[in-house]
Amino acid sequence: MKLEPRRKRGVAVAAVIIAAVLSVCLLVFLPDKRAHGSYTLTVLFTGDLHGYMEKLPYYYTLIQQERKQGNVLLLDCGDLFYGGPRQSQGGQPEAVMLAAMNYDAMTLGNNEFKCTQNTAQACNRQIENLSRSLGFPVLCANIKKDGSFLSGVKPYTVINKNGLRIAVAGLTTDKIDNAEVRDKTLEDPVATFDALYEEMQAKSDIIIVLSHCEEKQNKNIRGAAAIIAGHVHQPTYTPQTGFNAVPIVRAGGKAQGNLGKLTLQLVEKDGQWEVAEYSFELCSVENVIPNKKLTAILNGL
Repeated sequence: MKLEPRRKRGVAVAAVIIAAVLSVCLLVFLPDKRAHGSYTLTVLFTGDLHGYMEKLPYYYTLIQQERKQGNVLLLDCGDLFYGGPRQSQGGQPEAVMLAAMNYDAMTLGNNEFKCTQNTAQACNRQIENLSRSLGFPVLCANIKKDGSFLSGVKPYTVINKNGLRIAVAGLTTDKIDNAEVRDKTLEDPVATFDALYEEMQAKSDIIIVLSHCEEKQNKNIRGAAAIIAGHVHQPTYTPQTGFNAVPIVRAGGKAQGNLGKLTLQLVEKDGQWEVAEYSFELCSVENVIPNKKLTAILNGL
């Protein structure tokens, strides 16, 4: 049966009205996925592994336990592989381990800008391949090539953890002088963060800096909720403080390396999130049973 033109128009108008009503109902009755009121964020992190991965299966047991209990961010502060027993493989064995542990992001350290071929071109390929193998965001905002961020690298990433939007910015020391960076521009990390701040703020509820910078540079960073730092292998047993009393924490590196744990208690005031209090610890692996899956992966490398 053919519909008359006027009836066709009536059916079309009715369909539009029904679609509009359904859209409004969805907006009204679907739960708000944004966090509100108060929020606890646990930031677990490693740094300066330099290819020494023996502790990672122990860390992973602790990480899995924390993930069952709350909102967890897992980060690495860079210097992942160079200076270790497998450095000639360009970070690929280390990437297998970190990918299996489901890290959220890492920043490039100064030693990511070293390779056994000692050329800028080989280093660029190494960083791009490392990023591809890791499968999670690799960050560095202040080292560029031809005016652009490095291939496979982002200045920051925004991670939504159960309704809280967390911007993680990656900064690397500009005190690097070797053949691998001759084709790159090393910008001041503090000035770079300042230039990106408003852009990140508009997209997030809080900003965390993942830093592989000098200690003085860390203390001059403004606007972050916390600074997760590497580069210095000595861990912070109690947090240092930066601008506006922002916590600066390090897990240490190589033989002094640990799994760091920074817990942020956040509160929302007038639509803005701020850190009400925080705690920090270096996680002990004493009496921890290593994760079997990760142990098997490590033994197979």
